[in-house]
Amino acid sequence: MNMSDLHGVLAVGTGTGEDGANSFLGSDIGKAVIALCGVAGIIILVVCIFKMVKNVTNGRPGEGFKVFFWGLVVGGLLFRLDITVSAVSYMSGLLQKVFDSAQKVTG
Repeated sequence: MNMSDLHGVLAVGTGTGEDGANSFLGSDIGKAVIALCGVAGIIILVVCIFKMVKNVTNGRPGEGFKVFFWGLVVGGLLFRLDITVSAVSYMSGLLQKVFDSAQKVTG
């Protein structure tokens, strides 16, 4: 593996790192990471479905649907890493605005 391959992970400038993450996901190593995360997402979702069925049959449907919902969230985030990178970028932008606003208020 070349060091130039890893250079794509680093973001240039003071941005959120979205460009660097997207360029990494486009590389050969990134594609392997995408595949492994996709498999992990599917496995997590299947396990959560079985836990949901177990909880529902044991008389705890609320707990079962909670497990299923969070399994969908985590599985979806792992299955689509490009959306995950965008979501992290949006959240970091939102946090930056909150901190800027708090700094303006406090002086």
